[in-house]
Amino acid sequence: MARDLVTGALSKTPAFCLKVATTPADVLPNHRYLICLYLPDLYDKAIVTEVLRTVCQSTGIRPNSAKTDLYTILGLDSKHASGIKSTNPTDLVPDAELKALTDAYWSEATKKTTGGSESASKPTEGNKKKFTKRPRKEEPDDDVFDDVKENNSDDDATTTQDILDIKKKSTGPPPKAPLNKIRTPEDSATESESDEAPTKAVT
Repeated sequence: MARDLVTGALSKTPAFCLKVATTPADVLPNHRYLICLYLPDLYDKAIVTEVLRTVCQSTGIRPNSAKTDLYTILGLDSKHASGIKSTNPTDLVPDAELKALTDAYWSEATKKTTGGSESASKPTEGNKKKFTKRPRKEEPDDDVFDDVKENNSDDDATTTQDILDIKKKSTGPPPKAPLNKIRTPEDSATESESDEAPTKAVT
């Protein structure tokens, strides 16, 4: 409301001062802070009505009452025995209109807050998709050609062959197939024996 009084819609009205009442030391969580907005002439109904509508429309705050400094000096408040009351906002503007003005303010404020959070989240998701890299495989044989550049067919063949040569040098020659075991004289003695069961001796 103070910002609106300096640079907002309230700055275009006769309202000229705003103050917040002091807070007690033992303030409760739901304490209501008294805010006073000052006008040069509270008896000018047209000006007071204009300021009332502007406050509801530009700040979303609905004033509770209005009274002159004379009331304060004389001690006339809502609990005074005389029953003289302060001016109620509904004495100037219908309750339905005041509610519509404040509801419109908070509805617009909610849209701005929701829209800002959505627009902030979308670029974040886009950046995540943009900078996500394909995970490289760990197997050495699968990433042999990852660094091959796609220029032309000749370069591809040369580069591929070079990589294969390097791969062969690093891994060494392929293992040779095992040779058949050469018979030794010791083996021939056992292998010459028949595998059939021995015949019984004839008596």
